[in-house]
Order: sequence, then C-alpha cells, then structure tokens
Amino acid sequence: MEVETIKENGKKAIADLLNKSLQVEYSFILNYPRIIDNLVIIKIHDEQLIKDLEHVGKESTQHLGWVGQLIVQLGGEPEWRIEVIDRMVDVNNLLAQQLDKEKLVLSLFQQAKHLAEQNRVKVKVKDFLAG
Repeated sequence: MEVETIKENGKKAIADLLNKSLQVEYSFILNYPRIIDNLVIIKIHDEQLIKDLEHVGKESTQHLGWVGQLIVQLGGEPEWRIEVIDRMVDVNNLLAQQLDKEKLVLSLFQQAKHLAEQNRVKVKVKDFLAG
C-alpha cells in the first residue's frame, strides 16, 4: 500500500512561503482592538463594522495558529513579528494596506499549492511511517 506525500525539498519550500505569509499578513494582527478604538475615538459608531473587525481579528488569530502548525508539520519553525501601529492612525489607509497584504498572501498560498502539486510523491506505507 502507498500513501501520497510531498518531497522533503518541497516541504521546505512550502514552509518558507508560509513563513513569508505570516510576516506579510499578520504583522499587525494584534492591533485590531487598537483599530476599533480609533474608530470609537473619531466617533465612528458603526456597530456592524466594529463586529466585522472583531470577527476578522479573531479569525486571523486562529488562522495564524493553523498556518504555524502546518509550518511545524512541514518541518519548519514559524517566524512572525508584531508591528505596533501608532495610537492615532488613519484607519482607512491602514485597512487598505491590509487588503493589499491579503492579496499578496493569496498569491503566496497559490504558489505553495502549486509547489505541493509539483512535489507529490507516492511512498510505501512502511517507508512513510519510518521517515
């Protein structure tokens, strides 16, 4: 019996792309509460927007954890940094920047998918379990 896996050099390349995604997408993940505070300070009382930002922040935190676990499973180590935003910031500009980051990360994930597809290999179960 055989199982399908990814070649070791493919795993490393995918882990590297995923780490790049962590550095791009999650550089200010913990700043969502500060963004919400800024909306309140400048007197934007859009409850739906605030709920949406809270939701995005929560989901982003979960996704960060999942991507980190995948990097570990691929044999890498997650590398990310936190970028602290100023107390007062142009929220519109900041969210536009984040959208650009999301688009770049989508491209990185597509590259990782392509690498996974190109580096598939079938191995015997006993060899897979031994390695």
